[in-house]
Amino acid sequence: MQKLKIYSVALFVIFISAAIVFAQSEYQPIETTFVYDSIMVNAVNAQDDEIESEIREASLAWDEAFNAADVEQVMDLYADDVISMPPNLPMRQGKEELQADFEWIFENFNAQHETIIFDILVSDDLVIELGQYTMTFDPHDGSDDFDEAGTHILVRQLIDGEWKIVWEIWNTDE
Repeated sequence: MQKLKIYSVALFVIFISAAIVFAQSEYQPIETTFVYDSIMVNAVNAQDDEIESEIREASLAWDEAFNAADVEQVMDLYADDVISMPPNLPMRQGKEELQADFEWIFENFNAQHETIIFDILVSDDLVIELGQYTMTFDPHDGSDDFDEAGTHILVRQLIDGEWKIVWEIWNTDE
């Protein structure tokens, strides 16, 4: 039940954060406190430098593993019960479903990914990361390269000393 409350809080914070970002004409970090279902969540925009540094390192590790087409390294960055919500596709539940997506991408493309983090919200062992990405795909079949850009929200949880992705959703700019 406690895990459900934590995930409920994280989802609530995600929606509020997204609403705030889109309501501002130019993105600027905010400091906010939310009270939800008797649980206090301090969204302090990563004032804890150590956690912010760890999250930025985890994000960079994701880019490096993806760019090296290293499925095992990419999957090590996810929780076993990950939920992934790619644009225009069904939700992926668990590492097995998500791994199949990465294997397909790496079998069919040379791909390069870059993440820029806008904001990090911290609450105990959960972190919400708001960012944007750019990606270039070079198809193995010789067809033309193409690019993708968009925004993402990741929820990371501290599991065995590592910030694992437990939920992710992203949207393309097109």
